[in-house]
Amino acid sequence: MVISDQAYTPPYAYSALKVINIPYKYPKVHEELIKYDMALLPPSTDDLRGKFKSNNKVLTAKALGMPVVQMPNDLQRFLDPEERKRASLEGIKEVEEKWDVQISVCEYKQLIEEIKERKNIL
Repeated sequence: MVISDQAYTPPYAYSALKVINIPYKYPKVHEELIKYDMALLPPSTDDLRGKFKSNNKVLTAKALGMPVVQMPNDLQRFLDPEERKRASLEGIKEVEEKWDVQISVCEYKQLIEEIKERKNIL
């Protein structure tokens, strides 16, 4: 399954791979993601816009316990059910430890305090 604003065609080496393209629509994406063994979310590096896109789709998939295929070698690796399980647990852990919204709240509060101190604002 590929979730994207545009249809995805796999590289020639994986042209036999059956790809299901699903338009990204929140919140339906969650229901779609959990139906499959892994999510194919290749990075957008072919244009300037893609270079600065957020990682929300990848983080959403990981938070739902989906192994995320971003490179061809990931696809090969995730054919193994044990590797998918390992990636699933690692992804959930990563989201909980690094991307929890409470972490962002603390970081923003700290940034605001630093700015206030620099500008001598009480």
